[in-house]
Amino acid sequence: MEMQKKAHHIVSLALALVLMVCSAAFSGAIPDTGDPAEPACNPHTFTDLGNGIIKDDVTGLMWQKDSAPETYTWWEARQNAESLNLGGYDDWRLPTVQELSMLVDAGVKNPSPAINTTYFLDTRSDFYWTSTTSARGFWKAWVVDFSSGYVNYKNKWKTLYVRAVRGTTDASSLTDNGDGTITDSSTGLMWQKEDAENTYTREQARIYCDNLTLSGYTDWRLPTRNELQTLINYRRFNPAFAMSFFPTIRRSLFPGTAPDNYWTSTMNATVDEVAWYVNFQYGVVYFIDKDLYNHVRAVRALNCSQ
Repeated sequence: MEMQKKAHHIVSLALALVLMVCSAAFSGAIPDTGDPAEPACNPHTFTDLGNGIIKDDVTGLMWQKDSAPETYTWWEARQNAESLNLGGYDDWRLPTVQELSMLVDAGVKNPSPAINTTYFLDTRSDFYWTSTTSARGFWKAWVVDFSSGYVNYKNKWKTLYVRAVRGTTDASSLTDNGDGTITDSSTGLMWQKEDAENTYTREQARIYCDNLTLSGYTDWRLPTRNELQTLINYRRFNPAFAMSFFPTIRRSLFPGTAPDNYWTSTMNATVDEVAWYVNFQYGVVYFIDKDLYNHVRAVRALNCSQ
């Protein structure tokens, strides 16, 4: 009997750890995207520390100012980042896909790199590695394209650019409020639990969110690309959303989430006819014609002025 109790205790601990890992996502203050048409919730500002390091004043992360001098395979990129000694720090690493994606400045037009070049002047308009392995196969990892802001995955033996980061972002903390809303206390966002009943064009999606009254709140809106991407669990695919239980049971805090594209409020700075979406089947972030029909989930901010 005692051995059974110990075995049960070990299994319970293991399950708890799995739950923590599987629900991990970006947390903390979410910087604005750089799109001038969006409300500036947490305006993105940086500080040049003068030692080869740029500090993100919103997320608190420290970034390597210059790109690594060469291109690397994914394994080489990890080694390059982890062996870096810069500014007196030796705890550098490859950024996660959500961390690196937060550096994208959606207000920048091609052919300039989609980043704040006042601070990251050395950025190439090309793909950069993240540390996040694709759930579709261990031989693929997520990348961010700084020519446009596109987020996708590539085979790990490709040679791409690298920018190291230091600091931490903790697991998100999602709570079902029991009234059709979900609160993420770590990001300060409240989410519509269920999808909108229909699919919409980008403008229809904006109007739907602006007119939504849910749980007594009327300040709902279409989420920015940075905000919506925080719901993605990149350890899963089909669907790739935040889970509330062991993933094989497929019980989600967001029931009915479609493994499909969801509109964001973020526009494309170069092409007026397209807007950004987040794909909840795989986690891809890209842009698409505004007149196409996609899914919608509204958000409201708890901790910033709109």
